[in-house]
Amino acid sequence: HILPVNEEHLLALYEESSNTARNAFSLLMNADIDYGIVDTAKGNKPLSGQNLSWFLIQPDRDLRRRAYNQYYETIKNHEHTLASLYAGSIQKDIYEARVRHYPSARASVLFKDAIPESVYDNVVKTVHEGLPLFHELFKVKKNLLGFDALRPYDLDVPLIQSVSTDFPYEKAVETVIAALEPFGSDYTGTLRQG
Repeated sequence: HILPVNEEHLLALYEESSNTARNAFSLLMNADIDYGIVDTAKGNKPLSGQNLSWFLIQPDRDLRRRAYNQYYETIKNHEHTLASLYAGSIQKDIYEARVRHYPSARASVLFKDAIPESVYDNVVKTVHEGLPLFHELFKVKKNLLGFDALRPYDLDVPLIQSVSTDFPYEKAVETVIAALEPFGSDYTGTLRQG
């Protein structure tokens, strides 16, 4: 899939601009969109893609619902821009696959990690075969939580509320370093310094 030198040179020149859709998506989602503030029992907290998961593990179902809906309603306000960026990303992948003579964009992406398309197909098949187990898990979770219906904002809430998942930064650092002790003091020392 390697092209003659002159063609590779042209592709290399195109590389930076070919990532425009990906870069614009990242800036839109992580910098430009203001997801607003959510009122919590601990005061107002800003909402973002990075901290949505914090809201979704809170025991207060109304808080989870409000944060989830606010986040996705905000994204919906940009649906045409997001669709255009996604289309641009797909067009880039198709272009690169055709230029490098891959049978498809999927084959091109998987080739980079030496993954046969049959492995990808098997993962999809296995997930579909396992869906009844997920459905059963969701039924059990719904019943344990005592809900009439399980909503998307309920999927991550812990079943055991008495277990705290809030760790101060310093404790998290110490926990990670302790877990990596088998790699030796050079490794953990560098990690601690970082």
